[in-house]
Amino acid sequence: AFQTAMPEYAAWRSSARFCCYCLGLVFCGLHLLALPKNRQPVPELSQAAAFDLLHQLRSLRLASDVYVEFELESLPRNAATSRTRGRLAWSWNERGLIQRLVLLPTADTASHSTTREWILHGGPQSRAWMRTGSQAFEPIYGLALLQPLTPDGLFSVFDFLMPYIHWQSFRYEEAGRLKSRDVHYISLLAPKSDPFDGMVPRVRLALDARYAVPLSIKRYDHQGRLQWEQKIESIQKIDGQYVPKQYLIKSTLTGDRERFVMRAVKLQAPLDPQLFDPAFSSSMPQL
Repeated sequence: AFQTAMPEYAAWRSSARFCCYCLGLVFCGLHLLALPKNRQPVPELSQAAAFDLLHQLRSLRLASDVYVEFELESLPRNAATSRTRGRLAWSWNERGLIQRLVLLPTADTASHSTTREWILHGGPQSRAWMRTGSQAFEPIYGLALLQPLTPDGLFSVFDFLMPYIHWQSFRYEEAGRLKSRDVHYISLLAPKSDPFDGMVPRVRLALDARYAVPLSIKRYDHQGRLQWEQKIESIQKIDGQYVPKQYLIKSTLTGDRERFVMRAVKLQAPLDPQLFDPAFSSSMPQL
């Protein structure tokens, strides 16, 4: 009797599977129709379109010079939180973004520490200089560009200089969504002739599809292991352009974190070019 019933059972099972399959398609279709437009898959870019997005990133600039007062909030995993105030000036020349960065002594070290300053010239041939107190500016290279700016911090000159955005070798990886924003993931590869090739061979960006602002920046070593991750926590519109207002960097090796927070922003008439010239000792203006 069991053998006689087998064909009928097989037919019933096949029919049930077909019904379940059809119901699954219906529910999936209803689910997709119910999704808001911004939840539809983000279209991927061609290699040429990815190059255009990178060019948009490299071309970002404001119509005015900018003066920023900020705070670095160091959040080490096994130590107390510390805060360091600073000032930052942005301007642009024919090569790209130029910056003057000043870190002020903290309240508990003001009696025995001095102001530290950096001048940063961006572009394909980036350069950096540093001085302490009223000393002359001296060029810094290599590993010094990756040293943390504060004793318990993570941000370095490398993070402000962002030399990787000018690396020509890149790999478009995928489209996606990050914090409800359409993004494109692109890996930039350090040239073999670049000193950073031995220290930071690859940087992966999550670029906002519309504004080309990096919403996430990840650094990898030669074994493909993630070393540092930097995420924008909030952005601010300045002079018609969105720029990071608050972002967080985290070491995946130690779990330490540090946050950059803009406290005040002011658009400036063109700043004195000597402010960004290491040959001069002009002081940083105040807001």
